[in-house]
Amino acid sequence: MLVVDDEKLFGESIRDHLDEDGVEVLLAHTLADARALLAEQSVDLMLLDNDLPDGQGLAFLGEQRALGFDGSVLVVTGSPSLDNAVEAMRMGILDYLDKPVALEELRLAVLRSLEELWTVRREQAQSRSRRAGPERPRSAAATEAWAAAERAARSDTTVLLTGETGTGKTVLARAIHDWWNASRPFVSVNCGALPENLIEAELFGTEAGAFTGAKARKGLFEAADGGTLLLDEVGELPLHLQTKLLTVLDEGVIRPIGGHRSRRVSARVIAATNVDLEAAVAAGDFREDLLYRLDVFRIEMPPLRERRGDMPELIERLLRQLEAPPTAALAEGELEALMAHSWPGNLRELRNVLDRALLLDPVSTLRPSQHLRASRGQRSDGPAPSLESLAEVERAHTLRTLEVMDGHRQETARVLGIGVSTLRRKLKEWGYRDPR
Repeated sequence: MLVVDDEKLFGESIRDHLDEDGVEVLLAHTLADARALLAEQSVDLMLLDNDLPDGQGLAFLGEQRALGFDGSVLVVTGSPSLDNAVEAMRMGILDYLDKPVALEELRLAVLRSLEELWTVRREQAQSRSRRAGPERPRSAAATEAWAAAERAARSDTTVLLTGETGTGKTVLARAIHDWWNASRPFVSVNCGALPENLIEAELFGTEAGAFTGAKARKGLFEAADGGTLLLDEVGELPLHLQTKLLTVLDEGVIRPIGGHRSRRVSARVIAATNVDLEAAVAAGDFREDLLYRLDVFRIEMPPLRERRGDMPELIERLLRQLEAPPTAALAEGELEALMAHSWPGNLRELRNVLDRALLLDPVSTLRPSQHLRASRGQRSDGPAPSLESLAEVERAHTLRTLEVMDGHRQETARVLGIGVSTLRRKLKEWGYRDPR
C-alpha cells in the first residue's frame, strides 16, 4: 500500500496501525516521491491525498491509470468538495474520506478495499486458467482419461465418468465443459447428498402451490439449459427419479413438481459414479435402459495409486488451491513417503492431508506423512480403553467408514459388505443426520 500525503505524522500513524494486519505501507509526501516509488515497484492499493504541495491527487491518479496502474484507490482530503467527490467516483475510487479520519475507520476501509481487489484478481486468474485449459497430468493412466475427455468435448454427447471416490471426476467434468464451451452455464449436483424427498424438486423445479408454502422455482436442468449438468453420484438416484431422468434424456423435456405442462430444456448431461452400475442393474437398484442412455461415452478415472508420477504436480496445485504461503514446501523425504502411500481416499485424501499439514505444521517444513500415520491410529502408552458393546462398536465403525467415504452411502455399504438399504435403516435407527 502506498500512502501519498504531505502530513508525515498521519502517514506514519497509518503504517503503525496496519502493521499487525500484515499490510506493508510505503510513504510518499509529494507526487514526485510517489512517481519515483511507483516506477520501482508495484502496489495493490493507494491512499491518496487530493491536495499536495506539487499538484492534485486526482490528476496524478489519471496519469498513473494511463500508465497501467490497476490497483485500488482511496482518497482522503482536508478540503472536500462535491465536484471532487463526483470525479473520484467517476474514476472508480472505492472511498472518498474527509479529514480528520479515525484510524480504525481508515483501517477497515483499507482491508475492505484489498479484499475486493484480491477477489477480482482471483476471478480473473481463474478465468484465464479456464481459457488456457486445465493442467495436464503426466502419468499414462491419467493421460488416457484426459485424452478421452478432449474427444468427448468435441460434441455435446452424454458422458459417464466412473472411478473410485475422490479420483477427480468433478474436475474432469469441468474440463470437458470448458473445452466444449466455457461461456455456457456449468451446474453440478451430488445426487447422494440430498434427501430423497428434495432431489426431484432440485432437478426439475416446482410450481407455485405444488405443496404447502411452495413457490415457483427453476430446477437444475433449467439452470443448466444450454450448458452442462453434472449428475454426481448418479448411482444414488431413487428408481422413480431414474425413470424421470430417462424421459428428460430421451425427450429433452421436464415437468416441475405440481406442473401440468412440460418445458423443453437442452442441457448436456455428464454423469459420475463410484458405483458399479452393471452390478446395481443386476441387483435391481439401477435401470438398465438408463445405464444404456448414460453410457454413451464412458471414461474411467484411475485411482491415485496408479498415477504416482503426477504426485509432485498434484501437490503443488493443491497447495495453491489451499492458498499456502509462498514459503510452504515439503520437508526432505516427504515426497517419497507420500508416493509410497496407497491413497485409498485418492485426491480427496491427499488434499485433506495437505490441509491438516498447513494448519498444524510450520509453513516452511510441511510433513503431511505424519498425519497419514496419525489417521490410521498409532498405539499409545495411555490407559487401556474401556470395553464397548458389540452394538457400540458396529455403530462407531459404520459412522467412521461413512466419514472416510465422505458421506457416500453406496461406497460405504460396499466397504462394509452390506446392502445400501441395510445401511440406510441402521443410520435411521441411530438418528444419524448428514452434517452436510
